[in-house]
Amino acid sequence: MNLNELKKYARTLNLTELRELRRDINAVIEEASKEKTADLKQELGVGDVVKVNHRRLRNQYLTVVKVNRVKAKLKSKTNTIWTVPLNLIEQTDMVELERGSLVG
Repeated sequence: MNLNELKKYARTLNLTELRELRRDINAVIEEASKEKTADLKQELGVGDVVKVNHRRLRNQYLTVVKVNRVKAKLKSKTNTIWTVPLNLIEQTDMVELERGSLVG
């Protein structure tokens, strides 16, 4: 079943069924988010260059200073330290770094 079929099917459900569907979807999203965060935490290390999926830090490359349980401390070019939730951090590859501006 694709997304459009699921949306059409959801319109046929009653309120109780919709609430149950919402609980199930939220549980799947939460599990996927925790899994992504755990994987990222394993892969992140001090000195890694990352991007952040947030409007304030858009198009900036930041350096990992410290990785905590839920958040990481990141340093920008201007030496500003940002505390960012792990689920907003995106790893970068070398091709991306060569195209963008490197962290100072």
